[in-house]
Amino acid sequence: PLLTVALIVLQAHRQIVKALLSINYGASFRGLLDAMDVVWAVQSNSSKAMTNVLFLFDMKSSTNASKEMTLLLRNRIENHLKGSVYEKMFWQRRVRWGYYFWIHHKVSFEHHIRQLDTLPNTMGISQKDLCRLIGSISTRECSENASWEILIGTQPVYYRQGEAPMVPVLFRYHHSIADGIAMFRLLCNDILDNDQVAMQQFYHGDGVTTFHPDNENELSIMSTVGWRKLWQVFFNAPRFLIYEMFFKREATNNFYGPKPSEYKVTYWVREDSYNELDIMPSLINTIKKVKGLMEGCSFTDVFLLAFAMSLRNHCKRKMTKIPPSLTISMMRRFEKESKFVRLYNRSSAVFQTLPIGCLPIPQSPRNILELLSQLHCIKKESDTVNSSANPLITYWSLSYLPVLLPVPVMRIIFARSKFSIAFSNIPALERSVSVGGFDLVDACFWVPNIEGNLFGLTLLTTDGRLQIGAIADRLIIGDEEELQTILNDVVSELRNFSKVLS
Repeated sequence: PLLTVALIVLQAHRQIVKALLSINYGASFRGLLDAMDVVWAVQSNSSKAMTNVLFLFDMKSSTNASKEMTLLLRNRIENHLKGSVYEKMFWQRRVRWGYYFWIHHKVSFEHHIRQLDTLPNTMGISQKDLCRLIGSISTRECSENASWEILIGTQPVYYRQGEAPMVPVLFRYHHSIADGIAMFRLLCNDILDNDQVAMQQFYHGDGVTTFHPDNENELSIMSTVGWRKLWQVFFNAPRFLIYEMFFKREATNNFYGPKPSEYKVTYWVREDSYNELDIMPSLINTIKKVKGLMEGCSFTDVFLLAFAMSLRNHCKRKMTKIPPSLTISMMRRFEKESKFVRLYNRSSAVFQTLPIGCLPIPQSPRNILELLSQLHCIKKESDTVNSSANPLITYWSLSYLPVLLPVPVMRIIFARSKFSIAFSNIPALERSVSVGGFDLVDACFWVPNIEGNLFGLTLLTTDGRLQIGAIADRLIIGDEEELQTILNDVVSELRNFSKVLS
């Protein structure tokens, strides 16, 4: 009864606030934030919920590719985003009387699409220079209190001396306007030249399907919820939520800290740089082959095994204690993906234990039985999560509680979040794509660090190639070289898997 009364009071308070805001702001008022939007809006520490997406385009023979790209993107976005579907991108987020709300705020495209910061005393920059630049601005809020911006570089990027130059385009947005799937669908749908090729990953034919990193045509978990699962949710929800908010503790490790800084390190590795002679199978094919060795194993399980071994090597290099395990947060969609793009946050965190020190130590060289033994440890944790009601409890809690609870209460709750690694996987671009004739050479994205989470890991598929990105707080990673070594080790482990199979 007390809980029911509390919910009724909170709902009444919310409606009163909504009515007062509507009167106060008039026609510019666009409503209160949805629950999942609030989840990101209350993130005031660490990366401030800013997501950074990098695109590198071939400059071709253009003498002023940066200026051409700026005009091209301004015209294309202005033509496409005038409709009501993307109106949310031009709303401004504000907070008053305990609730976040949207108002329409007109900002010129000159503020939204402008020049990327430059490095002094150089005409061109390297990949490491670009990562250093992105890391320095990754937590910076958008100008004019906007929710997004596109920054186009005037200094060409070179992977190696003598290679073709590339123009960098950095798309930065606040996570409260949409999740990664919605944003990449927007880019594919209205910005790229050959959007239908790119969008094959998100829907198939005329049928509406859900998005999942292991199988884009797999049915949504919401469509398979039965009475047994609902009973598990009802029975376990109070205990699970109380434990998560008040009693859960993340084991001491190098990737978690109570007080994150605003200084980040970013890097990414691309598959091409490790397979120039085309003598090794692609990383994606290697992962798929290893996945086929064990029934029920997923693409993510195989990749996380390689990542876990890389973290173990990192701890050895730093001569620090290897944690037995740590908690990893993976974003997952729980609703079917619509064929029409909508700027929503529909992804929810799924928390899973990632074994590190407790993984079986393989002999050198590793054999298939040892690989299967390690893979079983990862899969066992995945199966435990997938068979439990915890992901659904988290999803439904984040879908309703942030709507009712005032901002100060939500900040207290999220300040107690306990996980070390944030992981996101988006198979966005199936084949080669371009914008205005500028071919896309490379792409990567970096998720925001959340509260005590100090390390973010991302996977992005472009033209059948796997791009692995990472963002880390400078409290735990000193520079780009250290982060590069961790990612290089992930690739090396995947290459070792391929050697075992051969």
